[in-house]
Amino acid sequence: MSFITVPQVRPPSGVYAYISTPAGTTCTLADTYYFLEGTFTNEVLEQWEITPPLTYKGGCTCKFEVQANASVSSDTANNLLTLAFFKNGVLQANSEMSVYIKNTSELYTIPTVDVIEFEPDDNVEIRVKASQAGSVITAEKFTTSLHEFFNK
Repeated sequence: MSFITVPQVRPPSGVYAYISTPAGTTCTLADTYYFLEGTFTNEVLEQWEITPPLTYKGGCTCKFEVQANASVSSDTANNLLTLAFFKNGVLQANSEMSVYIKNTSELYTIPTVDVIEFEPDDNVEIRVKASQAGSVITAEKFTTSLHEFFNK
């Protein structure tokens, strides 16, 4: 007699969001991370909820590919901007990506991606920092997505 193993089917899990209304993020202190300002719209939200922050509500420990793409501007020239993910308030160092803002009249692109393991009720945020104190950073365009990568 032979048996067929049927894999466990779990509900889909993931997020897609974008900034629908840009807003300036004031980086009062140099090289300090701040929450990225703007009105976020969530098109897809499966097993995640916005409390804020964005919180995983799935039933297992899972790894997610988290990615963000931003077109940013700064009111300060010669400024190094860095975008990064934070899990439960802790910087995810592999996600840090930077762009040098040479001119205030241009848009610059920062993409970032990482694989982060989440347990139920873990949360994730995107933050930005600038090398020049007092800089106002605006994400004119911004998208982010979280895709289940592996599970346990």
